[in-house]
Amino acid sequence: MKVRSGWVTFAGVMIFIVGILNAFDGLVAITQSRYIERNIGGELPITNNVKTWGWGALIIGILFLINRSCHKPGSESSGNPSPKKKE
Repeated sequence: MKVRSGWVTFAGVMIFIVGILNAFDGLVAITQSRYIERNIGGELPITNNVKTWGWGALIIGILFLINRSCHKPGSESSGNPSPKKKE
């Protein structure tokens, strides 16, 4: 049985965490835009519309979570194919 690299596991966990945090930040920006406007202390990098920024963060977070859930350990797409049985 082939053992996965620790870096592959680390990368998968980090993508999962970033996806959750982005989705959470997006939901907060959409539902509590005044809270975000009070606490950023300036302008947003791309647009000053907090709700637009929130939708973008939410979509990116969901895409990260979908990406992580599609790449199961041992699948061909994860870069670590399952070991072939010897016949």
